[in-house]
Amino acid sequence: SADHGMCVGTATGLNIITKKGIKIYNNKNGLIGSTIYSITEDNNGRLFLGTNKGVNVLDFSNDSLKVFALLTEDGVSGDECNMGAIYKDSKGYIWVGTIKGTVRFDPDKITPNKVPPKLQITSVDLFDTPIQDFQNISGRDFAYDQNTFRFNFFGINLSSPKRVRYRYRLIGLNNTWTISALPTVQFTNLDNGEYTFQVEAGNEWGYWSEPAAVSLSIARPLWEQWWFILLVILFIGGSVAYFIYRRIHALLALERLRLKIAADLHDNIGAGLTEIYIMSQVVQDKINKGDSAVENYLSVISTESKQLIDNMRDIVWIVNPKQDSLFDLIIRLRDSFSEIFNSRNISFRTENLEVLKKVILSMTYRSNIYMIFKEALNNCLKHSKCTDILLSVNMTGRILEISLLDNGIGINEKGKHNGNGLLNMRERAVQLGGALIIESGKDFGTRIKFICRISN
Repeated sequence: SADHGMCVGTATGLNIITKKGIKIYNNKNGLIGSTIYSITEDNNGRLFLGTNKGVNVLDFSNDSLKVFALLTEDGVSGDECNMGAIYKDSKGYIWVGTIKGTVRFDPDKITPNKVPPKLQITSVDLFDTPIQDFQNISGRDFAYDQNTFRFNFFGINLSSPKRVRYRYRLIGLNNTWTISALPTVQFTNLDNGEYTFQVEAGNEWGYWSEPAAVSLSIARPLWEQWWFILLVILFIGGSVAYFIYRRIHALLALERLRLKIAADLHDNIGAGLTEIYIMSQVVQDKINKGDSAVENYLSVISTESKQLIDNMRDIVWIVNPKQDSLFDLIIRLRDSFSEIFNSRNISFRTENLEVLKKVILSMTYRSNIYMIFKEALNNCLKHSKCTDILLSVNMTGRILEISLLDNGIGINEKGKHNGNGLLNMRERAVQLGGALIIESGKDFGTRIKFICRISN
C-alpha cells in the first residue's frame, strides 16, 4: 500500500511497516478478529481485512483510526474468511471468500456512522444492593468496609444495536481505558480515597460518546484517621512520659530516703555512740585503777561502742548515694585499714583502681562486696601474720574480678576461727551471682578472689 506502507497479516494482528517503524493492530484497536487471512485496499485508501471472525474495514482518514466490522448480519456469507481469498476488481468492488461462500462489497456504499450511541448509567450497586439516588453520591463518604461497587450502564445505537461497545475507567484506581462489550463492571476491595467512574459508548465505526461519570469516596478506617493517630501518639507519649516521671520520682525518693537514713544514723545514733565512747574513756581514766571489775566493764563498753561507731560509719557510707562507684568502694576499704596496717608495719597496696571510676554499683553490690573484703582484711590482721597485702582489681566488660593476696602463713578453712567468716563471705558472693575462690598455702600465703557479673 502506497498510503500505509507494507501490510503484513499474522495470527496476532495486522503489522504495518513504514520507515518510522512497525505498528500493530489487533482486537485492542477494535478488530473483530486478530488472525488476518487476507488484505486489500479500496480506492479511498481504506484497508479491507479478511479475518477469522469476519471482515474488518480500517479507515485512517482525518488522522484517526476507525474500524468497522462486516458480519453475517450485514449480508456476509460466513464470519470466517479463507486464506488469501480477497480481491479488488477493475470497478473497485471488493471480493472476499469465506468458508460459506463469496461475497462482493461496494466500498462506496460503506459509509461511516458518525453518530455515537446515547449513553446512560442506569444504576450503581453497593455489593448487591442498588444505591438510591446514585447520581448524588459524590458528597457522601462510604465506610472503609463498603468498598465493592457495580456500575450498570446502557448505550443505544439505532443503526446497529448489537455492536455497541463500551470503554470505562475508574480514576483513582487506574486511568487507562478498558474496552468491553458488557454493559456492567464491578470493582471490589477498593482502598479508601476519591474515585470517579467514567464510561463511554462506541458505535460500529468507533465513534464514542461523551463520558458519563459518577464520583464517590471511601472514608479511611478509624485507625487511619488523623485524629485517632494523634490520640494514639498522645496516649503512648503520655504513658511513656508518665512512666519515666514515676520512675524518676521513685529514684529521687529513694535517693532522698538514703540521704535521710545516712543523716539520721550519723546525727542521732552515731552521735550517741560517740558520746558513750568518749565518756567511757573519761571515766576509765578517773576511776580507781585498783577496781579491776569496773575497769573491765568500762573497757568492754569502750571496745563495743568503738566497734558500733565503725559499723555505723560503714552503714552510712554504703547507703550514701554520692559514693556509688566501685572506685569509691576500694578507696573506702584502703582508708579504713590504712592506720592499723601502718601501726603493725603491714604494707597494704592496691593496683589498677583507675579503671573503676566509671563503674557504678547498686547499694546491694556495694554492701556485699564491701563486707566480703572487710572480713578478708580482718582475717589478714587476726590470723595470717602477714607483712604485705595486695588488693588488685580487673574489669573485663561487665565481669568484675577482685583479688586479695597476702604473704602470711595461710589459713585452714576448717579451723574454728575461719569457718563462719569464710561461710558468710561465700554466701554474700552467691547472693551477687558470683563466686569466691580461696587459695592458701604455707609457701605463698592466701589469695581470695571474687568474680561476678555486675549490674546497676
